[in-house]
Amino acid sequence: MVFQLTCICVYAQENTCGRASIDSAEQRYDVGRFIECIDGLSKCLQTRNGFDADEKVQAYHLMAKCYLAIDSLDKADAVIEELLVLKENFETDPKDPERFINRIALIRSSIISSVSKRNEDIRLAPATTAVITAEEILQRGYTDLIEVLKDLPGFDISIYYGQLYANVYQRGLRTNNTDKTLLLVDGVEENDLWSNFADISQQYPISNIKRIEVIYGPASTMYGPTAFSGVINIITKDPVDYLTNRRSFGVSANGGIASYNTRYADINTAYKGRNFSASVTGRFYKSDRPDLSGQGLWDFNPDDYEDSIAAFRYQNLLSIKSDGKAYLAANNLPASSPFFRVSRDTNRLTLTQAGIEEATRLNKLIYDNPGYTAFINPSNSYYLSGKMNFGDFTLGLVSWEKQEGIGTTFTDAIASVSNSRWITGHNYAYFRYTKRINEKFLFTSFVNYRIHAIKNGSKITTKNDYSTFGGLTLADLVNGVPASWKTTYYYEQSQQFRSEFKLLYTPNKSFYLNSGVEIRNSQLQGYYLTSLTSARPQDDGRAPNIPGGNTFNVNDVGVYSQGNYRTRFGLGVTLGARMDYNQIRQGGGLGYHVSPRFVLDYTIKDVIFKAIYSSGIENVSNYTKFDEVNIAPNPNLKPEVIANYEFSVGSKFSNILSGDIDFYYSNISDVVSAVLTSRRLQNQNIGEFRIKGLQANVFFKSLDKKWQATVNYAYTDPHQTKSVDTLNNVTDVDLPVSDIATHKVNGILNMLFFKKFNINLRGNYLSSKKNTIETSAPNNRLTFAGFFVTNATISATDVMKGTTLQLGCNNIFNTTYYTPGIRTAGGIRVPNQVLQMGRNYFIRLHFDF
Repeated sequence: MVFQLTCICVYAQENTCGRASIDSAEQRYDVGRFIECIDGLSKCLQTRNGFDADEKVQAYHLMAKCYLAIDSLDKADAVIEELLVLKENFETDPKDPERFINRIALIRSSIISSVSKRNEDIRLAPATTAVITAEEILQRGYTDLIEVLKDLPGFDISIYYGQLYANVYQRGLRTNNTDKTLLLVDGVEENDLWSNFADISQQYPISNIKRIEVIYGPASTMYGPTAFSGVINIITKDPVDYLTNRRSFGVSANGGIASYNTRYADINTAYKGRNFSASVTGRFYKSDRPDLSGQGLWDFNPDDYEDSIAAFRYQNLLSIKSDGKAYLAANNLPASSPFFRVSRDTNRLTLTQAGIEEATRLNKLIYDNPGYTAFINPSNSYYLSGKMNFGDFTLGLVSWEKQEGIGTTFTDAIASVSNSRWITGHNYAYFRYTKRINEKFLFTSFVNYRIHAIKNGSKITTKNDYSTFGGLTLADLVNGVPASWKTTYYYEQSQQFRSEFKLLYTPNKSFYLNSGVEIRNSQLQGYYLTSLTSARPQDDGRAPNIPGGNTFNVNDVGVYSQGNYRTRFGLGVTLGARMDYNQIRQGGGLGYHVSPRFVLDYTIKDVIFKAIYSSGIENVSNYTKFDEVNIAPNPNLKPEVIANYEFSVGSKFSNILSGDIDFYYSNISDVVSAVLTSRRLQNQNIGEFRIKGLQANVFFKSLDKKWQATVNYAYTDPHQTKSVDTLNNVTDVDLPVSDIATHKVNGILNMLFFKKFNINLRGNYLSSKKNTIETSAPNNRLTFAGFFVTNATISATDVMKGTTLQLGCNNIFNTTYYTPGIRTAGGIRVPNQVLQMGRNYFIRLHFDF
């Protein structure tokens, strides 16, 4: 009887699931009884209600380690995939085997979370995507995000070192600024609240990026307005990613020096306890940037004030064409002067040759102060962030600021480079709660509060001279007023509280439904506060006279749902839609708008076919609506709308070779363009674009991972189809879009030698960005030839324990090339071309402890 009772007790223990089964499996794993560990966990996983959601995560965690221990890689990968679907924010433990940690990273590299706001196979995601991993970032020697984007298909980039470091145009849509691509960092929108600009400069620390996920085409179904041309989602490292050798505390430091007197340092620290982990990241960056004074647009040459220059035809500018007698009286001027001649009827005052010479002399006096005419355009920035994970909760804090020149946004006919500065800052906090209710339901809440500002001290110093733009008149000439510099200080701050609640329903492997609601309340400034006398316009500045004041209360609500059903025959169907409601103050706003997505995919063996339809909207920014410096405000602008169609084919040819090709066509309407009304420009919804193109990728990785190669190609054919004619009427046109290369080829080769030495070579070919004068930017009368640029990075790992030393050279052959200018790119007010960096070097030391 005792024997029978003992057998019954043992049998009961063996068939007990839940926490007891986990404890038993851990004991078996610790003593090397891996098969028994797997069998025990498998039985409970197959038993109805054998484990709750948290216990399933632990079970898959243990099973994957057991499979790796017996070298069953395929089964380990399958279990890890289940684990990452069950717990998207799964963190490894410092005590986990290095092989398991590496396997988690490898599986994650084939998973994308940005498209559907859930983990899914990147090949089956219902969008065209690209992923760049932390390993690739380190191998290739990237030092900022712009360098990363240069190597991706579908991006045209113009670096101009001005109000933004660079303009980024995705899939052929050329705009005045980078405002059509949504930039995210850990789910927080980085696009400026007031202007919609994605301010991508060197403020972001590359060393704390785990991966970058890029979505091509509109993603408004999941993200709402601003995800117009696509999404760039930066996912930063979790605290455990900094921990090595099973330690609970880790430090990762990355510092470098480079050409143009560039210096930077990234420091990351992390700690992990049993149910708590935290990390802190800091970045400091300083650079003098290239000297562009030799280009001619910023040489501040006094000869530019000669009367032969179009902007300084003094007789036309300064002569009074009517009511001359009244002008003399109003300005208390003498009836005669050597500088002007009075017509017989006293209606016209015509500038004389002596007046032309005097205007030229008075203008050139502005260059007597070299402090305003030197080309000094530095960049200084810092970035601080903290991330804390405790159980299902994540708390994040971020603050960054950058001080950069804005002078190159304009030519030397307008502004001083050395005495113009733009100080931008973002501060935000976010809180995320992720709870697996059961194996079918996953609930996520995300709360974010952010403040974006153009800070006190931001200034643009412009010319007050005798020119088309300068403002001095004939009366000033007669009174001997010399040309001078005028500094205007700017301030802007906007803030937003955003909350999102999402429920993911996954009843089985064949179906999911992801639904959510997003609520935003924003306090957006109408236009800059400005001051001519105080560097603190926040305190002393003046705002435009906008009805209702210079602050707008904006409420947004978005409700979305996206589902996917996959048949056992390889066919997948994705349907999604989002309804957005926008209200500005009491009676304004865009009202309701619906953004649908429909995707069909079909898998046969290792080939995947996709057909995609998606649409999106761009809610026009307050900056665009209320700009009253250059144009008349227009608060009634409608959203811009895009409809996108795609077809793609992807294949895994073998274990070492894969590739894909994607064809797309986009129709964009209600594009905002400047129109001349009542002798003044005003933004209106009059533009229309048609864009077609293709993207192709080929990936190679040898079985021993010592050789890797990537080649991508993009063909882009964008056309503007509606514009305004010389009489200011909206008309049909067919103009190639300026600043977009028709052909772009990027190639990357990575070679590992002796386990410690890595050589990475990158090449970029871009065809002409503007091979005809008549384009969507007709004021730019230049053409731009194609070019080829190569870059190289050499890395030595474990020179000392935990260190990696890198040497890099960009633009190895010192290719001279220009990118087209910004905005209208006319070459008078704003640059028509900007010289890009020649050969430059960097040295960097990476250290992990």
